[in-house]
Amino acid sequence: MKTQARKSTADKLAKPGAMSQTVSRAIAILKVFDRDRRELGITEIAKAVELPKTIVFRLIQTLRHHDLLEQNPETTKYRIGFGAFEIGNLFKSATLESESAPLMRQLVDETGHTAQLAVLHHAEMIIVGRMEGRGPVKYGVSVGERRSLHSSAVGKAVLSAMSEQDVADFVAEVGLKKRTPNTIIEERSLRADLAKTRERGYSVNWEENTVGVASLAAPILSRHSNTVAAIALAFPANPAVKKDLPRLGKLLSAAAATLSARI
Repeated sequence: MKTQARKSTADKLAKPGAMSQTVSRAIAILKVFDRDRRELGITEIAKAVELPKTIVFRLIQTLRHHDLLEQNPETTKYRIGFGAFEIGNLFKSATLESESAPLMRQLVDETGHTAQLAVLHHAEMIIVGRMEGRGPVKYGVSVGERRSLHSSAVGKAVLSAMSEQDVADFVAEVGLKKRTPNTIIEERSLRADLAKTRERGYSVNWEENTVGVASLAAPILSRHSNTVAAIALAFPANPAVKKDLPRLGKLLSAAAATLSARI
């Protein structure tokens, strides 16, 4: 009687004739990572999914190509990549939009300023929700518009919650393009600004993306402390509003904390 070949953990996930074995193996590799195993070597991954290291290596290279995994240059181990992070953000955006609507309305009612919700996608922020303020100045920002990470409040809020390595990777890949005379274009200055953002709990954009426009934003975190989005207030860049920034920032931080607890 023939002995049936033992299936690997990865292969058990695939139903014969119904799913791709290669895709199932790649997904199994991604699922090996968790809060306690953030970085793993090929040997550790191969043991967890019960596959030969040669196969695991090829799958990892494919996952790296699509930014679903990345390699730490210091340890040579692998970790979840930026691409996986962005895909997760898109999944969460629908929940965010519905949960954020009443909070954005409350922010508009309490401040009179325009409220915005943005999520990270492909190293940019995408506006996925907005409510116009009551002030005389109207902002032509539409849902679907994109904002740079380094020159927008929503972008800097998200960057402030990222690791030092992720920030370095972003700067190396995208750069710090000058959009106005106030745009931060040096990495050292950006890191100093992000440190202040973490200390305050909200980011400040004072005419860094558009002349005459300022904004504040607070990061929204998932239950696993991953940054998934940011909520913001936009308003004219004038001295009167500048004096009110601490109050506005406190309101934003409270709204972001509420959203973080719901997603």
